[in-house]
Amino acid sequence: MTARTPSTCWSSPPTCTPGSCCAATAAWLEAAGFVFEPVREGLPYDSAAPRSTLSGLRDMTAIFADRGIGADAVRLAAATRTDVVVVDCLLLGALRTVRAAGLPTVSLVHTLWSFFAAEARGPIGAIMRIRGIRMRQALESPKLSLVTVRPRRCRPASGTSASSGGTSPSPRRRAPTRRGCWSA
Repeated sequence: MTARTPSTCWSSPPTCTPGSCCAATAAWLEAAGFVFEPVREGLPYDSAAPRSTLSGLRDMTAIFADRGIGADAVRLAAATRTDVVVVDCLLLGALRTVRAAGLPTVSLVHTLWSFFAAEARGPIGAIMRIRGIRMRQALESPKLSLVTVRPRRCRPASGTSASSGGTSPSPRRRAPTRRGCWSA
């Protein structure tokens, strides 16, 4: 992504009102040099709204299967030069829509694949199939996935800086070993 590349934000309601989380995200992205445009076609969703377990499951799987967010990404990609579209791995409907449009797509994966394998075989996977999404097929459709988790067998990096959020290896650390684990 380069500066002045359109970026989208999914918000609920699908408008950015002053003082909203979406407005704060927009300000942060624009300060970093990105163009911001809120999602127009996505389903409205308020993550803080009280829900029963059943309504929570219904609402979340609706968001996961929603193709509107993908339609917005396709619209924005058509309006400007786009090298790649990055889609959150949970937004399976959006991922499917962007891939179907033939756009180069990267899936941003923020949990272990074993979680998705179990979910695809369980009740979430069943609900997603009813909604027309085969989880595993959608998750495996991009040619590239950006995985942002550390396997369990990796211990937290010692020598990380608290001021940097604890994510930067110290200069004395050696190169990554197997599968991105840092050795001390």
